[in-house]
Amino acid sequence: AHHQKGEYDLAERGYRQVLKDDPSQPDALHLTGVIAYQKGNYERALHHISKAIRINPSAADFHNNHGLTLAALNRLEEATKAYRKAVALKPDHIQAWSNLGVCHFNQKMFNEAIEAYRHALEINPEYTDAHNNLGNALRATGQLEEAIYHYKLTIRSSPDSATAYTNLANALSDTGKPEDALETYNHALSLKPDYVEAWNNRSVVLRELGRLSEALDSSRKAIDLQPQNADAWCNLGNIHRDRKEYPAALEALYKAVELNPLLPAGWNNLGVVYKEQAQYRQAIT
Repeated sequence: AHHQKGEYDLAERGYRQVLKDDPSQPDALHLTGVIAYQKGNYERALHHISKAIRINPSAADFHNNHGLTLAALNRLEEATKAYRKAVALKPDHIQAWSNLGVCHFNQKMFNEAIEAYRHALEINPEYTDAHNNLGNALRATGQLEEAIYHYKLTIRSSPDSATAYTNLANALSDTGKPEDALETYNHALSLKPDYVEAWNNRSVVLRELGRLSEALDSSRKAIDLQPQNADAWCNLGNIHRDRKEYPAALEALYKAVELNPLLPAGWNNLGVVYKEQAQYRQAIT
């Protein structure tokens, strides 16, 4: 009861009392591990949940939470095996199917992610998270119209989800509908005014529409909210470049690659800016 109310310390105290009386009680071991996971102590969570599985290897929930913990430690292949064990033991374990999809998505195994999310939706066609995540996987494979369909189903179930509106806007932008995308980003921001991704991506469609002053404001808002966001600095640099403000563009792009040295768009755009700046100087002289 304490655990369900989020009173983790009190819940853990209760589980530990059980383990004092019976050190091999698998449910108490498992739930102690779940609390450690919820507190962000993943190694400790892994220890307890693994011990619970050794005692009772047939509990699907144990394997599902084992997968969550492994995924949190970025041990994705092992997490995949744990989720597959969970659904083998309990084929209608909807959370395990969904978590398996997330794990595949993070491994860029998008077709496998799509398959896992579809399994989850066969179990519960109203499962909102699976619709949203399926949309992301479909978008990653270029299946944009179906992605839009699933984002809209997500919004129907969760009309206050800024994430779903932003994902829908991203897909609309991909399909060449910047005006529709802009309207959708604006709605997302009305729901969550500090949503960095929406501000950043909104600046991209405003730039595409040639509304550079508004794009600049939107990009700066993203950076104000999250100064370490390399993508936002890259977008800011591109907007300055379109305005032929080359020193400002270079400053922003160098900041982007400083924050993320592996950002291809940052390095590529730096080269483009240097080239355009030289051509511009030659033209005006």
